[in-house]
Amino acid sequence: MDTGLDGKVALVTGGASGIGLAAARALAAEGCRVMLADLDPRTAAAELERAHPGAVGEVVVDVSAPAQARRAVSAAVERFGRLDVLVTSAGVYETQGVDGLSDEEWDRTLAVNLSGTYHCAHAAIDAMAVNGWGRIVTLASSAAQTGGGAGGPAYVASKAAVMGLTRSLAKHAGPKGVTVNSVVPGLIETPMTDRLRPEHREIAATLTLVGRNGTPADVAAVIVMLASEGLGFVTGSHVNVNGGLVMD
Repeated sequence: MDTGLDGKVALVTGGASGIGLAAARALAAEGCRVMLADLDPRTAAAELERAHPGAVGEVVVDVSAPAQARRAVSAAVERFGRLDVLVTSAGVYETQGVDGLSDEEWDRTLAVNLSGTYHCAHAAIDAMAVNGWGRIVTLASSAAQTGGGAGGPAYVASKAAVMGLTRSLAKHAGPKGVTVNSVVPGLIETPMTDRLRPEHREIAATLTLVGRNGTPADVAAVIVMLASEGLGFVTGSHVNVNGGLVMD
Protein backbone atom coordinates (compact mmCIF):
# COMPACT_ATOMS: atom_id res chain seq x y z
CA MET A 1 0.00 0.00 0.00
CA ASP A 2 1.33 3.42 -0.98
CA THR A 3 0.55 5.74 1.92
CA GLY A 4 1.47 8.87 -0.03
CA LEU A 5 3.57 10.05 2.89
CA ASP A 6 6.93 10.15 1.14
CA GLY A 7 8.29 13.70 1.44
CA LYS A 8 5.63 14.83 3.95
CA VAL A 9 6.55 16.51 7.23
CA ALA A 10 5.32 15.07 10.53
CA LEU A 11 5.42 16.49 14.05
CA VAL A 12 5.14 13.94 16.86
CA THR A 13 4.66 15.21 20.40
CA GLY A 14 5.78 12.85 23.11
CA GLY A 15 8.06 11.43 20.45
CA ALA A 16 10.91 10.39 22.73
CA SER A 17 9.43 7.08 23.85
CA GLY A 18 6.48 4.72 23.78
CA ILE A 19 3.74 5.24 21.23
CA GLY A 20 5.20 8.55 20.10
CA LEU A 21 8.58 7.07 19.24
CA ALA A 22 6.95 4.11 17.49
CA ALA A 23 4.83 6.52 15.44
CA ALA A 24 7.89 8.57 14.53
CA ARG A 25 9.75 5.45 13.39
CA ALA A 26 6.80 4.27 11.32
CA LEU A 27 6.26 7.66 9.68
CA ALA A 28 9.97 8.00 8.91
CA ALA A 29 9.90 4.54 7.33
CA GLU A 30 7.17 5.83 5.00
CA GLY A 31 9.44 8.68 3.90
CA CYS A 32 8.28 11.43 6.23
CA ARG A 33 10.63 14.01 7.62
CA VAL A 34 9.94 13.96 11.33
CA MET A 35 10.17 16.54 14.10
CA LEU A 36 10.21 15.07 17.61
CA ALA A 37 8.80 17.26 20.37
CA ASP A 38 9.30 16.17 23.96
CA LEU A 39 10.81 17.21 27.28
CA ASP A 40 14.05 15.50 26.24
CA PRO A 41 13.98 14.19 22.65
CA ARG A 42 17.74 14.05 22.03
CA THR A 43 18.33 10.30 22.35
CA ALA A 44 15.33 9.35 20.25
CA ALA A 45 16.16 11.96 17.62
CA ALA A 46 19.74 10.70 17.38
CA GLU A 47 18.49 7.14 16.85
CA LEU A 48 16.13 8.21 14.07
CA GLU A 49 18.74 10.45 12.49
CA ARG A 50 21.12 7.52 12.14
CA ALA A 51 18.46 5.59 10.23
CA HIS A 52 17.19 8.59 8.25
CA PRO A 53 19.99 11.16 7.83
CA GLY A 54 18.80 14.73 7.36
CA ALA A 55 15.16 13.82 7.90
CA VAL A 56 14.86 14.29 11.67
CA GLY A 57 14.57 17.34 13.90
CA GLU A 58 13.99 17.83 17.62
CA VAL A 59 12.48 20.49 19.82
CA VAL A 60 12.29 20.60 23.62
CA VAL A 61 8.78 21.54 24.71
CA ASP A 62 6.29 21.07 27.50
CA VAL A 63 2.98 20.96 25.63
CA SER A 64 1.05 22.01 28.73
CA ALA A 65 2.39 25.52 28.12
CA PRO A 66 0.41 27.01 25.20
CA ALA A 67 3.33 29.02 23.84
CA GLN A 68 5.59 25.97 23.87
CA ALA A 69 2.95 23.83 22.16
CA ARG A 70 2.72 26.41 19.38
CA ARG A 71 6.52 26.57 19.23
CA ALA A 72 6.64 22.86 18.40
CA VAL A 73 4.60 23.54 15.27
CA SER A 74 6.75 26.53 14.36
CA ALA A 75 9.91 24.47 14.81
CA ALA A 76 8.68 21.85 12.35
CA VAL A 77 7.81 24.47 9.76
CA GLU A 78 11.10 26.31 10.23
CA ARG A 79 13.13 23.09 9.97
CA PHE A 80 11.35 21.48 7.03
CA GLY A 81 9.36 24.27 5.39
CA ARG A 82 5.87 22.93 5.99
CA LEU A 83 3.75 20.68 8.20
CA ASP A 84 1.54 17.86 6.94
CA VAL A 85 1.01 15.44 9.83
CA LEU A 86 0.60 15.96 13.58
CA VAL A 87 0.50 13.14 16.12
CA THR A 88 -0.36 14.33 19.63
CA SER A 89 1.05 11.52 21.75
CA ALA A 90 2.45 13.61 24.61
CA GLY A 91 0.66 12.54 27.76
CA VAL A 92 0.83 11.71 31.44
CA TYR A 93 -0.77 8.73 33.16
CA GLU A 94 -2.38 9.41 36.53
CA THR A 95 -3.48 6.44 38.65
CA GLN A 96 -4.75 8.02 41.86
CA GLY A 97 -8.34 7.29 42.81
CA VAL A 98 -10.86 10.03 43.52
CA ASP A 99 -9.98 10.16 47.21
CA GLY A 100 -6.21 10.27 46.63
CA LEU A 101 -6.09 12.70 43.73
CA SER A 102 -4.51 16.07 44.47
CA ASP A 103 -5.53 19.32 42.83
CA GLU A 104 -2.06 19.58 41.32
CA GLU A 105 -2.30 16.11 39.72
CA TRP A 106 -5.72 16.93 38.28
CA ASP A 107 -4.50 20.21 36.80
CA ARG A 108 -1.28 18.74 35.39
CA THR A 109 -3.03 15.78 33.76
CA LEU A 110 -5.64 17.96 32.06
CA ALA A 111 -3.01 20.51 31.05
CA VAL A 112 -0.81 17.95 29.28
CA ASN A 113 -3.33 15.49 27.89
CA LEU A 114 -6.13 17.85 26.89
CA SER A 115 -4.83 21.40 26.68
CA GLY A 116 -1.57 20.25 25.10
CA THR A 117 -3.52 18.41 22.41
CA TYR A 118 -5.69 21.46 21.74
CA HIS A 119 -2.90 24.01 21.46
CA CYS A 120 -0.74 21.81 19.22
CA ALA A 121 -3.66 20.92 16.98
CA HIS A 122 -4.92 24.49 16.73
CA ALA A 123 -1.53 25.74 15.60
CA ALA A 124 -1.06 22.77 13.27
CA ILE A 125 -4.37 23.34 11.49
CA ASP A 126 -3.31 26.88 10.66
CA ALA A 127 0.05 25.64 9.33
CA MET A 128 -1.54 22.85 7.29
CA ALA A 129 -4.24 25.09 5.83
CA VAL A 130 -1.56 26.99 3.91
CA ASN A 131 -1.17 23.92 1.69
CA GLY A 132 -4.79 22.76 1.89
CA TRP A 133 -3.81 19.30 3.17
CA GLY A 134 -3.17 17.82 6.57
CA ARG A 135 -3.65 14.91 8.92
CA ILE A 136 -3.98 15.18 12.69
CA VAL A 137 -4.07 12.06 14.86
CA THR A 138 -4.85 12.49 18.54
CA LEU A 139 -4.30 9.92 21.28
CA ALA A 140 -7.30 8.99 23.39
CA SER A 141 -7.62 5.86 25.56
CA SER A 142 -10.02 2.98 26.16
CA ALA A 143 -10.11 4.31 29.74
CA ALA A 144 -12.46 6.98 28.39
CA GLN A 145 -14.85 4.23 27.28
CA THR A 146 -14.64 2.00 30.35
CA GLY A 147 -14.18 4.53 33.14
CA GLY A 148 -10.60 3.39 33.61
CA GLY A 149 -8.79 0.37 34.93
CA ALA A 150 -5.64 1.59 36.60
CA GLY A 151 -6.10 5.08 35.16
CA GLY A 152 -7.61 7.52 37.62
CA PRO A 153 -10.33 10.14 37.14
CA ALA A 154 -8.05 12.87 35.78
CA TYR A 155 -6.66 10.51 33.13
CA VAL A 156 -10.11 9.21 32.21
CA ALA A 157 -11.59 12.71 32.01
CA SER A 158 -8.71 14.03 29.92
CA LYS A 159 -8.93 11.22 27.39
CA ALA A 160 -12.70 11.40 27.13
CA ALA A 161 -12.32 15.12 26.50
CA VAL A 162 -9.73 14.42 23.77
CA MET A 163 -12.33 12.30 21.98
CA GLY A 164 -14.84 15.16 22.05
CA LEU A 165 -12.18 17.67 21.10
CA THR A 166 -11.23 15.54 18.10
CA ARG A 167 -14.76 15.80 16.73
CA SER A 168 -14.84 19.55 17.28
CA LEU A 169 -11.47 20.07 15.62
CA ALA A 170 -12.55 17.90 12.69
CA LYS A 171 -15.50 20.25 12.05
CA HIS A 172 -13.19 23.25 12.14
CA ALA A 173 -10.42 21.70 10.04
CA GLY A 174 -12.38 19.86 7.37
CA PRO A 175 -13.03 22.88 5.11
CA LYS A 176 -9.29 23.60 5.23
CA GLY A 177 -8.39 20.18 3.82
CA VAL A 178 -7.30 18.78 7.18
CA THR A 179 -8.64 15.60 8.76
CA VAL A 180 -8.65 15.01 12.53
CA ASN A 181 -9.06 11.52 13.97
CA SER A 182 -8.09 9.74 17.15
CA VAL A 183 -6.68 6.35 18.00
CA VAL A 184 -8.04 4.80 21.18
CA PRO A 185 -5.50 2.35 22.60
CA GLY A 186 -6.11 -0.22 25.29
CA LEU A 187 -3.28 -1.16 27.61
CA ILE A 188 -0.07 -0.71 25.61
CA GLU A 189 3.26 -1.94 26.99
CA THR A 190 5.24 1.31 27.22
CA PRO A 191 7.50 2.98 29.79
CA MET A 192 4.39 4.83 30.99
CA THR A 193 2.56 1.61 31.86
CA ASP A 194 5.64 -0.25 33.14
CA ARG A 195 4.96 1.15 36.60
CA LEU A 196 1.67 -0.75 36.80
CA ARG A 197 1.74 -3.89 38.91
CA PRO A 198 2.52 -7.03 36.85
CA GLU A 199 -0.74 -8.63 37.92
CA HIS A 200 -2.68 -5.65 36.59
CA ARG A 201 -1.04 -5.99 33.18
CA GLU A 202 -1.72 -9.73 33.20
CA ILE A 203 -5.39 -9.22 33.99
CA ALA A 204 -5.67 -6.58 31.25
CA ALA A 205 -4.28 -9.06 28.72
CA THR A 206 -6.90 -11.67 29.63
CA LEU A 207 -9.68 -9.15 28.95
CA THR A 208 -8.72 -8.77 25.30
CA LEU A 209 -9.97 -11.11 22.58
CA VAL A 210 -6.43 -11.75 21.34
CA GLY A 211 -4.98 -12.63 24.73
CA ARG A 212 -2.28 -9.99 24.99
CA ASN A 213 -1.66 -6.34 25.67
CA GLY A 214 -0.73 -4.03 22.82
CA THR A 215 2.64 -2.79 21.66
CA PRO A 216 3.56 0.71 20.49
CA ALA A 217 3.94 -0.71 16.98
CA ASP A 218 0.29 -1.83 17.04
CA VAL A 219 -0.78 1.76 17.57
CA ALA A 220 1.77 3.22 15.19
CA ALA A 221 0.41 1.12 12.32
CA VAL A 222 -3.02 2.70 12.75
CA ILE A 223 -1.52 6.18 13.07
CA VAL A 224 0.21 5.74 9.71
CA MET A 225 -3.06 4.57 8.19
CA LEU A 226 -4.94 7.64 9.45
CA ALA A 227 -2.13 9.91 8.24
CA SER A 228 -2.11 8.41 4.77
CA GLU A 229 -3.21 10.05 1.55
CA GLY A 230 -5.96 7.52 0.98
CA LEU A 231 -7.94 8.28 4.14
CA GLY A 232 -8.94 11.82 3.22
CA PHE A 233 -12.64 10.97 3.59
CA VAL A 234 -12.21 9.77 7.18
CA THR A 235 -12.42 12.50 9.82
CA GLY A 236 -13.92 12.96 13.26
CA SER A 237 -13.51 9.21 13.82
CA HIS A 238 -12.14 7.13 16.67
CA VAL A 239 -10.26 3.91 15.92
CA ASN A 240 -10.03 1.38 18.73
CA VAL A 241 -6.65 -0.34 19.09
CA ASN A 242 -7.39 -2.56 22.07
CA GLY A 243 -7.47 -6.20 21.01
CA GLY A 244 -11.26 -6.26 21.23
CA LEU A 245 -11.46 -4.99 24.80
CA VAL A 246 -14.07 -2.47 23.71
CA MET A 247 -16.06 -2.81 20.49
CA ASP A 248 -18.21 0.09 19.29
